[in-house]
Amino acid sequence: LAVPLALTKDQRAQNKATVFHGGDQRLFHMQEYLIANGISSSRDFQNKRTPQYQALDWLAHDDEFEIGIPMLTPGASEEAYDFVTRYVMAVLYYATTGKSWQHDLSFLSKKKTCDWYQVFAPPVGQVGVLCNQSSRKVVGISFISNNLVGSLPSELSQLTTLTYMESIGNAISGTIPSQIQSLTNLQTLVLAFNMLTGSIPKWVEKLKNMEFFYLSNNMFTGTIPQSLLQLPKLNVLALDDNNLRGSADLVWKLSNLEYLYLEDNDFTGTIPEILTENQPLFVNLDISTNRLSGPLPKDLFRLSRMEILDVHGNSFTGEIPRDINADHENLRFVALHDNNLSGSIPATIGNLMQLTHLDVSNNTLTGRIPLEMEHLTELVFLFLGGNGYIKENIPSWIYSMNKLKELSLKSAKLTGTISELIGALDKLVLLDLDDNELTGSIPNDIGMLTALQYLLLNRNELSEVIPASLEKLTDLRFLLLDSNHLLGDLTDVCSSMNSLTKAYVDCGEVFCPDECCSCCFDDEICHSYDAISSVDPVWETGYQRQFFDFSSGVAEPFSATDDDVVVPPP
Repeated sequence: LAVPLALTKDQRAQNKATVFHGGDQRLFHMQEYLIANGISSSRDFQNKRTPQYQALDWLAHDDEFEIGIPMLTPGASEEAYDFVTRYVMAVLYYATTGKSWQHDLSFLSKKKTCDWYQVFAPPVGQVGVLCNQSSRKVVGISFISNNLVGSLPSELSQLTTLTYMESIGNAISGTIPSQIQSLTNLQTLVLAFNMLTGSIPKWVEKLKNMEFFYLSNNMFTGTIPQSLLQLPKLNVLALDDNNLRGSADLVWKLSNLEYLYLEDNDFTGTIPEILTENQPLFVNLDISTNRLSGPLPKDLFRLSRMEILDVHGNSFTGEIPRDINADHENLRFVALHDNNLSGSIPATIGNLMQLTHLDVSNNTLTGRIPLEMEHLTELVFLFLGGNGYIKENIPSWIYSMNKLKELSLKSAKLTGTISELIGALDKLVLLDLDDNELTGSIPNDIGMLTALQYLLLNRNELSEVIPASLEKLTDLRFLLLDSNHLLGDLTDVCSSMNSLTKAYVDCGEVFCPDECCSCCFDDEICHSYDAISSVDPVWETGYQRQFFDFSSGVAEPFSATDDDVVVPPP
């Protein structure tokens, strides 16, 4: 397969580079071509441990495909493309410790470079090299959770036909090579869940065709560059889970954005008063856990395509917007918790009849929990606690929400009793009624909640004997009954619960074997499970719950993974 070099004496002199001794002409000519065409520098080959030298050495000596060496004469050729592509992919292999990859993806095999890939079950699909089936040009490279360790080589800039570059869940470190800016055909750049550092490059403005830009879960610092405004086609921007700071205001000028993920950074700034005029296309908006402030946009719920809205963990003030479309068919996930929102929950929230997840906990909301919420019959997760509502009974409509898996009304100033109708919520995995003024007994029908794993009834005024029906809750992991006036013996209950990890009762009032429970004396703080049980949901897992965490950080924490509690993916 070797091709005659057809080099003149003058050409050889002009392109003279580092000479390999020992008469290895094939290796020498390959190196000569790479240097002459600016693919790698002579310095890259001076150390035999560099990825460039290792790739060159493999091509010259060990590659069973025996790729042809293109001529040095100017002009692109198919042979030159194939040679450079194979060399670049070999450099990438060595630069990311290819011998330690979880799957070799046929790299460094005798197959054609376009066949260096492996197909996995959905949703992963083809990983490795992706080529256009007709042109046989490399249009994508994808590496998902394959233990790539190292840095991205600048030689990747030679893959000028690339439209797709992806590394997710690897250990790529260092900065993004500036040479990547020459890949002007790139439409998708995904470098998420790695160890990349530095700032978001200003040269990204050169990538005019960019539609999907993901840098999630790295260690980037600095601010969002103004150059992002030069990307007219940008549809998805994911900068979440980095160490970014400064104002995020410029993102509201990206008028084609549909998906924006900025959570878990240190951004400041506000959201425009009106969003629908400049950014009517939002489908997912996640700006949670930053330092954003000011009121929420008046037309926030007028974004008719919106499916996911997560602004929790900021310092937003003012009321929850009341202008909510009566026919909003798309919004399914709303997380407003851990802000400084005031006023009452608007009655118009009942118009969001497709909601599966609603969390307004830990704000300064007042007034009544609106009756109109009875229309939210698709709810799977409902968190209303940690607010200053007026004192009233548990809303009767809650007992008809038979799709609920998690219900938290912690610290919601609830009075009255728990109805026997609680047994109708038989899909509940979590029931949190902690820190209210509930009276009466624990209803016997609580034993119908056979899916229940987390039960928090502590810090109330509950009395009478604990019902024996609690024995039916065989999957229970976490049980808080302390700071009440309950009586009884939990010996039989404990023997039926193989999964019970934490349980607290009142000393001297409820007997419970030491190996099953801990007891609390009156006026004693014996645990700090006072945090709202909702956790930080993340877009990368489809906003599924990854674990339960009831610790406020003051005392012994409790957390547990759970594969059974999920929210339908977006």
